[in-house]
Amino acid sequence: VTRPAVGVLVPQVLLLLVGLLGAGAVIEAVFDVPGLGRVALAAALAQDLPVVQAAVALLVLLGLAAGGAGVLVHRALLGPAATDGGLSPELPPPAPGTGRWAVGLLCVLLLVVAAGLLRDPRAQDLGDRLAAPSWAHPLGADALGRDVLARFGAGALPSVGLALGISAVVLGVGVAAGLAGRGRAGLADVLNALPAVVVGIAVAAVAGPSLAGAAVAVGLVAWIPLAVHTRTLAAEVRASGSHLAARTSGAGSWHLLRHHLLPAVLPPVSRHALLRVPHTALALAGLSFLGLGAGAESPEWGRSLADGVTYLERAPWLVAVPAAGLVLLGVAAGLVRTGR
Repeated sequence: VTRPAVGVLVPQVLLLLVGLLGAGAVIEAVFDVPGLGRVALAAALAQDLPVVQAAVALLVLLGLAAGGAGVLVHRALLGPAATDGGLSPELPPPAPGTGRWAVGLLCVLLLVVAAGLLRDPRAQDLGDRLAAPSWAHPLGADALGRDVLARFGAGALPSVGLALGISAVVLGVGVAAGLAGRGRAGLADVLNALPAVVVGIAVAAVAGPSLAGAAVAVGLVAWIPLAVHTRTLAAEVRASGSHLAARTSGAGSWHLLRHHLLPAVLPPVSRHALLRVPHTALALAGLSFLGLGAGAESPEWGRSLADGVTYLERAPWLVAVPAAGLVLLGVAAGLVRTGR
């Protein structure tokens, strides 16, 4: 049980290690910490192309190394079972549960969003500038006297709705790419070396900062973990006895896909995609935080975080409210995946 499980996990961990090098640009920029991501961000903003090219090249090389190492470790852990039909095509079902806690958290989040949608997010009253939570402003007011609850509700669609849409698209792309990968390190492992922040910098340099550009940047990399997950699961299914028997009996590619690969791969990868919805929302928020996503007037949660950091000590609710929304979304997605 342990060897196949670790074989699926190791490629994901290696890819995450490389991705964190570039994605760390957000933390490096906030806390003024020197690092590769911060160097690439500063060079891109200054249009210092040689430094950007060097940083991207280093990340690509690390992605190739990590991808190749993941495939080699996966094959070593499976051992002879990877070729002699010693693996079972039946993957264990998810743990039973009702998901009641996830439903409860989502209901709380939806109620707060609905309450915010009933208010005008553009109404300003400078007399209420940075007002603390009260009956008039249940979640306080921002630096322009706008209701934080209204801004939170209006920002749910560009934050969560866009993340759900991106996740649905990249699920199809990731499964298709993973099934075509056949256990080899390839394009997915190279592109994994370019996290959403780095891709967002490139997109912003071409098309300018925008929420649409941030969505494109996140989508260009969000399919990669799903493709790697699909590829490792598909490799085990193809090495299983039932798959080999069906292929030996003359089953065509479409039959093998419908009756062997998709039933074993699609459920766990779909749950993986659901779990990554908060990650996608955070990536969009990170790009907006760096000024590469939503515009200054947008209520998108990442942009709200960026605007609220300046007033963190005086009005902590400006940061706490959008951050709490992202946390609730992440916890709910995790509970749905585990069935609790």
